[in-house]
Amino acid sequence: MRKIIEVIEKDNGVICFNTDLKMIDIVELPVLAGRLAYYMMTRLWGGNEKIVLAVIRNLAIADLAVSYNRKDMIKMLDQASSETSRLVHDTIDEMKKNGWQITEFAPGVKPPKQSN
Repeated sequence: MRKIIEVIEKDNGVICFNTDLKMIDIVELPVLAGRLAYYMMTRLWGGNEKIVLAVIRNLAIADLAVSYNRKDMIKMLDQASSETSRLVHDTIDEMKKNGWQITEFAPGVKPPKQSN
């Protein structure tokens, strides 16, 4: 197990970031984005998704706020998220073609209880 990201606010209001990823691991980030997207769109996503997504969005907003060129950063995020979305959905479509039973649930939607 490894820590992808940890954000801690200390009692004095100082915010600290931590990760187990190393600079060499940065090549893994596009793969990680796809894995994160997959888990975020399935019932494997946990019960705290609303607050987790709000924090993720706030991290992105803060990143854009301190970015030298916001327009280029937004363009890069748009292109990367579009490509990741295409790859995730292509993978799901391929899994369905190969006989996998795929049921997608939007964040915050609990799957129905199924009998065994």
